[in-house]
Amino acid sequence: MKRKTTICIALATVLLLAACNGANTEAPTQTPAMTVESQTPSPSPTLSPEVTPEVATEAPVATPLPEPLPDIAQEDVVNGLKYMLLDGKLYSLRSTYKEGDYGWTTELLVSDGVHAEPVQLALLQSYANELYLLDDNTLLMGTDWDSLSYQYDLSTNEAAECFTGAVQCVDYVRRVVYYSIYNDMSARGLYEIGFDNLSGTGLFISEGSFEAYDEAAGVLYLSRPTSMEEFAELALYSLNLQTREEKLLTVLARTDEDFGYSNDSIPMMHIGTERVMFTLGAYQGTGNYFYGVLCAMDKDGGNLTRIAIGDIGDIQPEFEMINDIAYVSGAFVKASGEGYGVFQVSADLEEFNMLLPNAHTIGTFGDILVYEESVETGTGFSDMKFYDTATGEQKLFMSYGAFPVFENFNYIQYYDVYRMGAYILYSVDINAYDPEEDNWRGHYAYSVTNLAEIDGTTVRTLFEEFTDEPISIGG
Repeated sequence: MKRKTTICIALATVLLLAACNGANTEAPTQTPAMTVESQTPSPSPTLSPEVTPEVATEAPVATPLPEPLPDIAQEDVVNGLKYMLLDGKLYSLRSTYKEGDYGWTTELLVSDGVHAEPVQLALLQSYANELYLLDDNTLLMGTDWDSLSYQYDLSTNEAAECFTGAVQCVDYVRRVVYYSIYNDMSARGLYEIGFDNLSGTGLFISEGSFEAYDEAAGVLYLSRPTSMEEFAELALYSLNLQTREEKLLTVLARTDEDFGYSNDSIPMMHIGTERVMFTLGAYQGTGNYFYGVLCAMDKDGGNLTRIAIGDIGDIQPEFEMINDIAYVSGAFVKASGEGYGVFQVSADLEEFNMLLPNAHTIGTFGDILVYEESVETGTGFSDMKFYDTATGEQKLFMSYGAFPVFENFNYIQYYDVYRMGAYILYSVDINAYDPEEDNWRGHYAYSVTNLAEIDGTTVRTLFEEFTDEPISIGG
């Protein structure tokens, strides 16, 4: 499997000259060859019958230029990442922390895949890690925490400061951006600002924390504590963007396992066709493990069902949802059978079926569930695969053998998998563990972001960083 476009150098054909058998037979002469050093014809030696034929000097071949990046239409652009592929150009954000100034600078870079070095478009005096294409000419450079945002005009190549806050979602129909302002490390205010007024003042929408956006219905889901006291219960609201009507959906009772943590949170919420699913709880302990409940309800807040995770088994707070069916990674005691894998969970949280053993969810696009499957338990090696939820077909997309091998290899992690037209964008981290230098978490040995065709072939590397020296590069 190719990971990059390789440059092949053609070797000159070896010319073997046979010695003559006979006293009066003339030895043939060699055709002049181009030497690599001088690029001029070399002398034509005459070979006698007693001389062993020589191998011709390699003929130079012009090194072909790398192919340009593929054109991605605006409707296939992926927003909210630190890199964006658009019209054959790769826009990316690179942030650097300045130790002396206790602050961040962020570069906006652009490359075409042909030239070796990307070109800097703008230097921002803040931290930015998300790119959004707002219209034909405007890029929004935002962040997922309280920091200054910038807009970049593609037609004038100018950057301007915008609002301060964490970008939550973009409504392209109403041409507005929703962002949160943080207070004491928690989102306590949601604001709305128009595409044509990004450097102005946002309109206050709600004091709640943003949880999810139902784009089809034009509804935001928000949460906020019922009081300012510690251990207050969390209330869940819906906000109709058309009418500005806010509706209380339900009050979520606290979990039993609070362990002194003041407030529960909602790590993940997905909006289905008829149902809403989310996890509720807290991350606790030195390992930052999640304790809480898995919840599901109708979009209007009715038929709320919640199951304590301890009663189900060991599951992750993050999950995927396709057509009102949840795909949850973990080891379930509720389900029949044993072992770790991806479980298919019904919208009423009544049915738990093992779907993909020894697997873990990564993401979705359309009806496709993206997951990683362990090659062998305990080795850390895993492949990335696709599961078609409509047909039940499973397909290998990327094998662990395609990536570099490291002496202190620990495990492979796949993430940020998105469909971009005819291509799949994905990122991979390889974690290593050095028992003499690392804590129990280990360290990153290698990171890469690739663009591949949907069958996994014709891989183009967009970003690549080696922290450790590899033993081998991979397939």
